[in-house]
Amino acid sequence: MARTDVSPVGGRKFLGQFGTEAVMLTLGGLPAHRVVTVEFDLLVIRSWDGNAGGQIGPDQWRLEVVDGPELLHCTWSNWRTVVERIFQSYPDRFASYVHPSFSGADEEYTLGYQHGGSPMDSVYRIARTFSHADSMLQLRFAGLNLQDITDESWGWMMCGFTCGTWSRCDSCCPRQPMGCLPPGCWVWSIVIRLCCRSRAN
Repeated sequence: MARTDVSPVGGRKFLGQFGTEAVMLTLGGLPAHRVVTVEFDLLVIRSWDGNAGGQIGPDQWRLEVVDGPELLHCTWSNWRTVVERIFQSYPDRFASYVHPSFSGADEEYTLGYQHGGSPMDSVYRIARTFSHADSMLQLRFAGLNLQDITDESWGWMMCGFTCGTWSRCDSCCPRQPMGCLPPGCWVWSIVIRLCCRSRAN
């Protein structure tokens, strides 16, 4: 049975809370395609310490295609004031760059989770596009090096999924938005699109 939770503020239902563990998403029976885009909200809950080392970090999260590429491997920080905890790697790869806490965040302290009596959570809208052609897709979402789930946890909400392909026009393509394209042009076609939820207000 899927593990779900509801945010204290806003009543958002999401998959989670998870800790240092991996969660699999399997999508089967996909039509013929060449490219996939996945879009979701990542909920970073409580005292993530970003790039901090020692006993408290670095607090990492990773997304990868099973038997395929790594799509995301980052640290996140929900701190604003503690100097050794206010840096993270996102929106870049872990151990490559350093950014201030909440860099790239869509929301800060909006979910109602607390740590030590203070609000502490963030939400990131993540979208990744990658080459894929199999009829089944497996994604692995994983928290790494986190403390107890009551201290550092995460969840996610699927927002959209798109399969598409490129095809070559042998003749004029009159249905394109910019008008007729000459023969030999490559045209992007959406094979399947699922919109799971809209962005939160």
